[in-house]
Amino acid sequence: RASTNGKDPNAWVVSWEDTHFTIEGLAQKYVTNAELVWYLTECMAAPRKKGVVVIRKRRPHPAV
Repeated sequence: RASTNGKDPNAWVVSWEDTHFTIEGLAQKYVTNAELVWYLTECMAAPRKKGVVVIRKRRPHPAV
């Protein structure tokens, strides 16, 4: 098991920065490659009033 506490000096520790993972990047992949998944995610995540997506002033709509 790789960790940063020094149990194995030869272990490779991978951080989030190394993977280049972002929520925005993942969302963009869904928008372009899996439109149905993106549509269903937006339907479940976006706040709505009378069927219209509401963009909040204090907390803008998140990426996902």
